[in-house]
Amino acid sequence: MPKRTVNQWHYIVESIHDYNVLLDTREIFIHGCLDEIDDSGVDHIMANKFVKNMRLLETLPAADKPIIIHQHSVGGDWSSGMMMFDTIVSCRCPILFIYHGEACSMGSIIPQACAVHKNAYRVIMPNVLFMVHDGTTGIDTNFTRKKTKSWAAIEEKLDKQMMEIYCRACANGEFFKNFEGNVKIKQYIREQLDKSEDWWLNARETVFYGFADAVMGDEGYESIDDILQNWE
Repeated sequence: MPKRTVNQWHYIVESIHDYNVLLDTREIFIHGCLDEIDDSGVDHIMANKFVKNMRLLETLPAADKPIIIHQHSVGGDWSSGMMMFDTIVSCRCPILFIYHGEACSMGSIIPQACAVHKNAYRVIMPNVLFMVHDGTTGIDTNFTRKKTKSWAAIEEKLDKQMMEIYCRACANGEFFKNFEGNVKIKQYIREQLDKSEDWWLNARETVFYGFADAVMGDEGYESIDDILQNWE
């Protein structure tokens, strides 16, 4: 790595903290709640930054190199999360997605885009807590009866979409490998959500059920450098 001046290092630090991206190492950071709103009232801040950063790295030189996404999120807005999900799926670059801290609610759905992407890995840190649930309703208390019915109908569709995402992601998990078809997988996940509402898993269980590919430290996944060097 070339020697940098103090000002260059300051620029790198500012890029990480202000823009959530490192250009040299092709790393993006998703930290916090997806419902982030700025001081002027603009929402979807995190999702908007993410899409811009992904497009930036996708168009820079070395676009054949993996983009590394670091996420620590308790979830949040569905549309923001799916905006990020779709961006990952449509990205032409390889993707390394790393779970940190907590991956809950919408934060457990976004990384499953890697199960749709043709060249991506999901790696979970050893002490991450992973949580799946149905989420909370976004219904407005000022809705009319017709609007309430309409909102309930779209939320039912989103629940089905969420289940499809989870089923596709975990179909190759060790636990589900002998299940015949998605119907039984959906049934099992639904049973867990109906029993406890919030289905919490530790890192090893997350891999066991197929919601991640490996725990950081597993053979071949000892570090980010090891993963990148062994990338197929």
